[in-house]
Amino acid sequence: LILARPQPPSLGFQQNPLQNIGAVVNRGIEAAVTASLLRTSPLQWDLRVGVNTLHNELTDLGGIAPFVVGQSNYVMKGQQLGVFVTNRIRSIDVANSKVIVSDTLEPAGNLFPTLEWNMTNTWTVLKDFRVVASLDSKRNFSVYNFSDFFRETQLRRSNRRLDPTVLSRYEFLRRYGSDVPGAPAFVRENGTSATVNEVQEAYIQPGDFTRFRELSVTYNVPARLLGGIGHGVQAASIGLAMQNIKLWTNYQGADPEVVGDVARLGGLFSRFDFFTLPNPQKTVLRFNVTF
Repeated sequence: LILARPQPPSLGFQQNPLQNIGAVVNRGIEAAVTASLLRTSPLQWDLRVGVNTLHNELTDLGGIAPFVVGQSNYVMKGQQLGVFVTNRIRSIDVANSKVIVSDTLEPAGNLFPTLEWNMTNTWTVLKDFRVVASLDSKRNFSVYNFSDFFRETQLRRSNRRLDPTVLSRYEFLRRYGSDVPGAPAFVRENGTSATVNEVQEAYIQPGDFTRFRELSVTYNVPARLLGGIGHGVQAASIGLAMQNIKLWTNYQGADPEVVGDVARLGGLFSRFDFFTLPNPQKTVLRFNVTF
């Protein structure tokens, strides 16, 4: 783990020198299987499935205290690099409108998916038509839904915040804390108060998703018809592809597969959604000619 280690000004360094201050473990498996499920004269069916796992853990921080990177992400021993942290909710007393939270910051979600898989089906019909459908998925990671946090707690212009019928009382307290006049929003276990800026568990949301990534249909023009296209044409094809067709997720934002301002907030150690446009659905028509 190479970082700029802070040095006292008295040592004369103009900038903090880079040092390997700790250790990070990365391990996992990656596998892919390709199979021909059907081989007949009119129809061929090929399947490819790929899977990979990741175990990322900071095992040594060289005696340095945990520190923040990105947006609500920390470098903390025993956790993923850039793990999401917040004061975690211990209990919610709906009858008395009281929410108890942890005294200190605690891990609240992984930054990197620990499981990913993809599947591609290819059907070839009468040798000239090819249909390809692909799906992929990422599991066990979180996204900081800063869009909802900003609307609901800073602007207070969200329907969830303004309409008392949208959320249950339990969920209202989980997101905003107590609304009793004069009472703190949240109370730590040691009795001190905490604010919505310190308790963001409701907005560090599971980003698990499965996406129907692409469906394409391609027609390869038979050799006997190439002469009608033009002199010297060796091959030609027409293709229609649709991308980002369907998304299955419990994430409360528009799309969990987004990253905010990477350059400004922690580089790769940041996964937050702040009014970020979702992946667009696209339709592409292709016409390829080989001379």
